[in-house]
Amino acid sequence: MKLKNPLYLLLLCANAALAPASLAAESAVSRAADGWDYDMSGEQLSALCSATLDKARGEFAAIESASGPATLHSVYGAYDAMQLDMQAVRHVWYMKSVHPDADYRDAAERCMQDYTDFADSHDLSPAFYRRVAAIDLEDAAEAERLMVCLLY
Repeated sequence: MKLKNPLYLLLLCANAALAPASLAAESAVSRAADGWDYDMSGEQLSALCSATLDKARGEFAAIESASGPATLHSVYGAYDAMQLDMQAVRHVWYMKSVHPDADYRDAAERCMQDYTDFADSHDLSPAFYRRVAAIDLEDAAEAERLMVCLLY
């Protein structure tokens, strides 16, 4: 739906903010595909963030240290799966700014920093890029070549 008047969106948001508490309480868990729990405590968010990033660190270390042939599946597929798993905490950027609970915002800020540190570390990993560079693209489709080149 394309809004012809941007003020309409502002009115929709204001209306939502003024909704009765009973409506707000029944929509605490996102109905979006992500299923994000907006009533999660700061402590729960910290635990989710730690578990998600610890798993991702392990998955990334496995990609870096793999000694088998570098293939689209073994390198890019594993990297893509890791990125999908990390979506469990993708809301922290938004929540650190808008969540009403200060403890939650602090947990989201720490998570965002840890997420960014991890992303920076794998963006700068020579071992990872050696694995990417070792992928044989001779029989790869054009889209697969582009996918590897964009990652590399």
